[in-house]
Amino acid sequence: LIMTKLTNETYIQEVADKIKASTKTQEPGEYGRQNDQPGKHGTSHVSVVDADGNTVSITSTINNRFGSRRRSESLGIIWNDEMDDFSIPGAKNFYGFEPAKANFMAPGKRPMSSMSPVIIYDKSSGDVKASVGASGGSKIISALAQFMLFNVNFNATVKEAIDFPRIHNQFTPINT
Repeated sequence: LIMTKLTNETYIQEVADKIKASTKTQEPGEYGRQNDQPGKHGTSHVSVVDADGNTVSITSTINNRFGSRRRSESLGIIWNDEMDDFSIPGAKNFYGFEPAKANFMAPGKRPMSSMSPVIIYDKSSGDVKASVGASGGSKIISALAQFMLFNVNFNATVKEAIDFPRIHNQFTPINT
């Protein structure tokens, strides 16, 4: 389907007609959804590498600051509220994101998530070069992509790749 659209002259013209030379980005409605994530909430990442090079990269979340604001009476564990990560037709979620049809609830479906634990290894030796992940909601993917670019393509150390300035565009605000 994607290749069919990308090679279809009518579709290409429809996309080209949406591009306005006078602005860097378009109004959020032009992209079909609007995203913004205020504040910091309940996502954490842990990377572990042992002496033998066995590596774990795991990201976990309760979503909002106190999850569902409910806890287990017996264990005291705060329950998550990942159901808020699904889109509901006609309703913005906790973060104010517009609903996305691809993310509507359905039996057996998981909500969309930006969590992206990463393990980078040397293909020839099999040695782990880096193990990373992030919190930050919708900014996770762009942060990790830029980390990998600097670490893999420009041979930056893990610290250098993490410390390097990043860019992120969530389509709002209109200018990056």
